[in-house]
Amino acid sequence: MSREALFSLWDGDTLLAVITVDKDEQVEQLTCWSKELEPSVELSRLGVHPGYQNQGLACRMIREVM
Repeated sequence: MSREALFSLWDGDTLLAVITVDKDEQVEQLTCWSKELEPSVELSRLGVHPGYQNQGLACRMIREVM
């Protein structure tokens, strides 16, 4: 994994959620892309521990990294 692209949320020794993002230069070159939204990232993967789903953790992870 490159450029600090992996982020995780822990509760003690329990991994609650993980997200990977990467810079997407192709998106930034699209003519429909707004310059105010740069820098852009591409969400690659998002996972939440089954025992912690439906608690808003995925939304929290997205807000933190985007």
